[in-house]
Amino acid sequence: YSAKYDGREWMDGTTDPRSQLVLHMNWKGQTLPVLFRSLPTRDSVPPDKVKGYQELPQPPVDDIIRASPYAQIARGNYRSPTHIVFGTDDDLIPWQQAQRTVDVMREAGIDTGFTLMKGEPHLFDLFRDPDGARWEAIQPAYEFLLDRIGKTIDLV
Repeated sequence: YSAKYDGREWMDGTTDPRSQLVLHMNWKGQTLPVLFRSLPTRDSVPPDKVKGYQELPQPPVDDIIRASPYAQIARGNYRSPTHIVFGTDDDLIPWQQAQRTVDVMREAGIDTGFTLMKGEPHLFDLFRDPDGARWEAIQPAYEFLLDRIGKTIDLV
């Protein structure tokens, strides 16, 4: 795809610091260490210590379980109605992971909705939408939410 024209410029991976951080976290298995422990500011780390922040140890399993939505659902600690919207071409999280989460929510009796968009990437609903297909795809999620809170609005 051409990030240049569809609103994904920040995911170019070369110059944007947000992109560099997100891609590093995902490609190097550093998402949990960064989310659990955060990172210091660039200016606060001496140059000879920077490499140590590129390969942080994983958090303990008990911490991961406490933060895992799937684990909390399976343990009966999560009961909130939830509608998940996901693209099959998500390059950060496999869509099958979303499907497993939906399945375990349904098995637990949680009010659950699921919209799976064929061919769409991660955060697809944030990108330009010239034909309205992305907006149309996420409308069931908004309707799900509005129904649960007893509100109605015209989404068109």
